[in-house]
Amino acid sequence: MKRNTSATMRAAFCGLLSLAIVCSAAAAPDENRLNQVRAAELNLIRGLVEQGVLTRDKAIELLRKGGIDPSLLDVPISAVGATPAEQAPAPSAQAPSAVATPSELLPESERKQIIEQVRQEVRAQAAAEGNANPALLPSWVQRISFGGDMRLRYQRNDFAADNADDAGGSTPIGLNTAKAIDAWYQLPPGTTQNALDSHEFLFLRARLNANAKVNETLKAGVQVVAVSGDDATVNPVDYDVALGRYGRPFSAAVSLAYLSWQPMPYWNVTGGRMINPYFRSDLIFSPDLSLDGVSVGYAPRLNDTWGAFINVGAHPLQTSQSGPFNSASEQWLYAAQTGATWRRFDASKLTVAAAYYDFSGIQGKPDALLPTNNTLNDASAPAFRQFGNTMFDLHYLWDVNSPLYAYAGQFRLVNFGAEFQYARFDPLRLALQLDWVRNVGFNPTQIEQRIGGAIAGLPYVLGPNGVQLNGVTYARTNGYLVNLRMGADELRHYGDWQFFVGERYLERDAVPDAFTSYEYRLGGTDNQSAYTGVRVALSPRTALTLRYISARSIDSGPKFGVDTWYLDFDGRF
Repeated sequence: MKRNTSATMRAAFCGLLSLAIVCSAAAAPDENRLNQVRAAELNLIRGLVEQGVLTRDKAIELLRKGGIDPSLLDVPISAVGATPAEQAPAPSAQAPSAVATPSELLPESERKQIIEQVRQEVRAQAAAEGNANPALLPSWVQRISFGGDMRLRYQRNDFAADNADDAGGSTPIGLNTAKAIDAWYQLPPGTTQNALDSHEFLFLRARLNANAKVNETLKAGVQVVAVSGDDATVNPVDYDVALGRYGRPFSAAVSLAYLSWQPMPYWNVTGGRMINPYFRSDLIFSPDLSLDGVSVGYAPRLNDTWGAFINVGAHPLQTSQSGPFNSASEQWLYAAQTGATWRRFDASKLTVAAAYYDFSGIQGKPDALLPTNNTLNDASAPAFRQFGNTMFDLHYLWDVNSPLYAYAGQFRLVNFGAEFQYARFDPLRLALQLDWVRNVGFNPTQIEQRIGGAIAGLPYVLGPNGVQLNGVTYARTNGYLVNLRMGADELRHYGDWQFFVGERYLERDAVPDAFTSYEYRLGGTDNQSAYTGVRVALSPRTALTLRYISARSIDSGPKFGVDTWYLDFDGRF
């Protein structure tokens, strides 16, 4: 239905554009009227984009063909009447000095004739494409739209040659190295299967979206994704499924299901399993990570140049009802973020944001030494982990042979992020992204009092001046990301490209390792990475991305470095 309606509206737009062209021809001797027609065309296109009738890509293409600066699409209507000196557009696409509708430039008889011609063109195009009359279709069909994407990924992991051997022998042995990494990060044995040999993989990510307009203020969204595991094995930050499962079909899971309510302009309330609503990089949260709970957003437009935004949310992470067999706390993420946006006439823009993330109840509680019910706090262990964080054994008092690891420290994150995009040389744009985080909740004194004798089981690291310290005494709680991008703003047309290069540094307890990106040194924290890559559009909806990441551990006793190649083929529909 969306395709049929869009095709019909495109036909209507073509007719309106024909009207504008006729008007411009009639007004050709008068430069002022020509500018008026261009202004009308600009406002007409802007209105169709805002109403969802015309895509932004198509609007930019039409503006370029009409000799109008595409960046004016983002200039408020009130600024269209400004002088060219105030807007500084390209000389070949100066902004019109006045606004007038094309119909005002023609006699009434000619206007009626053109309107009837537009109607006939719309009907003819709809009939040629086999489009039904929207009025004859059920209302629910008109309220629902579908889309999705698929990504085929080739991945190669090259493990660093100096990855250490756990026994300290002169000949590294892959199995021993993997065991040493698991032991140092206090992961279940067998988590790291290899640390020396190169390996290649093929992955597929497939997602299908359905969006429904319930009424004028309420919308619903659902996303279904292909998976290969179940609740016990699925990775919440990675929706890639490994290929090579002959005779074993993929399963489908719901990765997003939410209601979004906009009771008034600038306000939005979302509940359910939602897309991460916070301005961010992949320093704290993986791009594929969705959040449960409720979020409230307020994004007022202050003037033609400045805007602001505030996002707050409460997101349950792990529920565990207290009772006679459980003393663990429920785990929640409470988030608050505020920021500002700035946009210049040439589409250059700046976004800055400050956020506070409180992962409440995530710190582990040691199990007490009791005659029975020794596992009262087992639910304080995280359900999913990657590499990195300082952990301790919940069972250290009564069963060291069956360790269960939980977070030693709290996670209360202070985060500052910014992104600046310079568009003066559009379509070539330069963008700089900065992100910094610090865990202000990691308190060594509080941790020592909380976990008691379990601190003796923590692995040691080399601190300042080569002194051996454990992960609590030698706190490592900072992280940053710097990313530079050059090329097109978005990959809209064949041949559009982006080149990017950056550095990412994430200390051991800067963020919870479960939620950050899995693409740097196989996931988690305690790694420093340099990366570069290029994206190229093969069509408006397909792209090819080549990326290289060289990552090394920061503090881990056994050296653990991985160089990873990613080659992604993306398609959207």
